[in-house]
Amino acid sequence: MAIKKINNFILKEASPIFRYNGLNNFEDFWNIKAEWFEPPNIRRGGWSGVSNLRLKTPGGKNDFGIFLKRQENHISHTLGHPVKGILTFEREARNLCFLQKKGIPSLKALFFARQETKKSRRAILITQELKGYISLKKMLQNCHNEEKNGTPGYNLIMHSVADVVKKMHENHLQHNSLYSKHIFVHKSLLENNFNKTEIHENPVRLIDLEKAKIRLCKSQCMRRDLYTLNRHTGYLSLKDRLRFFKFYTGCKKICNQKKYWN
Repeated sequence: MAIKKINNFILKEASPIFRYNGLNNFEDFWNIKAEWFEPPNIRRGGWSGVSNLRLKTPGGKNDFGIFLKRQENHISHTLGHPVKGILTFEREARNLCFLQKKGIPSLKALFFARQETKKSRRAILITQELKGYISLKKMLQNCHNEEKNGTPGYNLIMHSVADVVKKMHENHLQHNSLYSKHIFVHKSLLENNFNKTEIHENPVRLIDLEKAKIRLCKSQCMRRDLYTLNRHTGYLSLKDRLRFFKFYTGCKKICNQKKYWN
């Protein structure tokens, strides 16, 4: 199993908004003057940076939030690209398209393009801003501070996250960076107190997929990702961790698979 290569693309529904803001081609996006969302990543012989922008919409009623990701010569060497390497945002765009095809909620990719010359390799990836979501890391911290652990909404968060992670692994995709800050949860999971009719249709979304890769065995995905998530997630009691693992496996009692959670 392998993730297919992708060509440059622009999502049809985003095209009118980009045109309305004078963004018609690679150069227009590349030359945008914008502050960095966080300090650029300078390594691998190049650089990579992200900006958070708000675009005007036709009619001017609402702003449209995007994350503009730009990079130059920021390359990752993989088994499929051992010599020349692959631009990390190209790799992330492939993974986002793969997740979308499999019905696994993540970021919505609006635009991807790469440009190569003799001296440089550039890529741009644009994703839609997540409205109404916060990181699982932040939500767990809030639940702990407000003593909401164990409430129906809190348990629904755990169950929803387990479902999405399990679906990703069932499709043989290993995240490779499954920290709680890379899992985003919609606020409706906690705020509506288990009223499922008011819960967002995609209550959990996975982000930061540039390191994700296909594995031959699902157990490989499970071992790596659950170990990372367990070790680096705070504000969870042992009871919480076991409950999450039961949701993930569908086991009422912890079985031999518990070794992946240790």
